[in-house]
Amino acid sequence: MGAVMKKNFALWALAVAAGGCHAEYNVVLLPTTQESPRDPCAFEVVDKFPDAGTVDEVGRLEVEFWPSHKLGDLKEAIKNDVCRIGVDVVVAEVQDGRINDAILYRLRAMPPPSAPHAGATTPPASTAPSIKNSAD
Repeated sequence: MGAVMKKNFALWALAVAAGGCHAEYNVVLLPTTQESPRDPCAFEVVDKFPDAGTVDEVGRLEVEFWPSHKLGDLKEAIKNDVCRIGVDVVVAEVQDGRINDAILYRLRAMPPPSAPHAGATTPPASTAPSIKNSAD
């Protein structure tokens, strides 16, 4: 996979029943990913993969320990990292009710609708005479 930027983060998660547990995960960005902070930051955390043609993968969260298995808790805990990187969608990989890892995506820039080329004109309406078929 080449040189992968690896950053370790340990964050205090929201209060959980066990109290005082903290989340531990690694953020692993693809080598071509540039951080692109978002302000205001808005992103989704889901457990279903988006349409492949609408997003580009930028990295992963490798979960070492996760004290909560709710998507809302995941979103709150990773918000600072995700906003700094410029992520639009986080897909949590859930197995047996546990969040194991997550994939980070950015929405793919959609090209604007195609416009006519410069200098292009609409062809004129036909000026040819119409031909009538008549039976004599």
